Amino acid sequence: MIAVIDIGSNSIRLLIAEVKDGQIINVSTDRVVTRLGQSKVLNTLDRAKMQKTFKALKRFKDQCKSRGIKRIYSFATSAVREADNREQFVSEVRNMGIPCQVISGQREAKLSFKGAALALKTEDFVMMDLGGGSLELCYKNNKGEIFGRSYKIGAVRYTQKFIKSDPPQKEEISLLKSNLAEEIKKIKKNIGGDVTRKGLPLVAVGGTAFALAAVYQKVQHDRKQQEKIVNTKMPISFLKELTTKLESGTILEREKILGLHRQRAEIIVAGANILLTTASKLGYNILLVTDGDLRQGFISEIAN
Repeated sequence: MIAVIDIGSNSIRLLIAEVKDGQIINVSTDRVVTRLGQSKVLNTLDRAKMQKTFKALKRFKDQCKSRGIKRIYSFATSAVREADNREQFVSEVRNMGIPCQVISGQREAKLSFKGAALALKTEDFVMMDLGGGSLELCYKNNKGEIFGRSYKIGAVRYTQKFIKSDPPQKEEISLLKSNLAEEIKKIKKNIGGDVTRKGLPLVAVGGTAFALAAVYQKVQHDRKQQEKIVNTKMPISFLKELTTKLESGTILEREKILGLHRQRAEIIVAGANILLTTASKLGYNILLVTDGDLRQGFISEIAN
């Protein structure tokens, strides 16, 4: 068995899997919200958030040890990638006996695409991976090349930047939306026209997309309901209505919505707006949500 740990800006996630005949079989998963991407000092990882991450890493390592797993890997994304003290962070992770690497935004996009492709058993889609600190877009272009880019747009990042009140003030939402519109306009120009080729579905991965799909399916966002959420085809019209509802509520009101929990409810207004704006500006009416992501992509890469 192989264990892979994704050290993200919002949470740290463990995947234990087996690889048989080229297939990745999920054995166990775990997740701890750490908000590593939140800091009072720009481009500096907060010490308390780092300690919370180290505590989660120890928990994951103990789980692996109890299963006799010796192949443990970890990788860090946006929050660590942009931090001035990333070398200190990576060094402390490695001192725990866990190999750790900081992956580039482009590699993150391509690994997410690979994970989604494994889950969907096709590469004919446009992938959108929204995390706490970044947004990745990836697809196979007309030349058959995998095109992937990462952008500094994330649910935690945009919550910290724009949402200061509970419930959010109209001015905050307006600034968030106008900023997003400008950023997605730049992205659309950057990625080229063939991203919206006719008939190519838009696939979303990540915690925000999964939570919104759970709300759409009217189920709890947990492992027991995984099969009901995977491959949800969520209409953008529903996402638009839901986003408006989320914007008007407090955190306490949002967490009462079936499919959301408090930690997700805190950042869902920014997250929903990012998914909605990106999908709409790219010309999509349906969002396909799946569970293959960069962890599966990473395992596929090291297994080969």
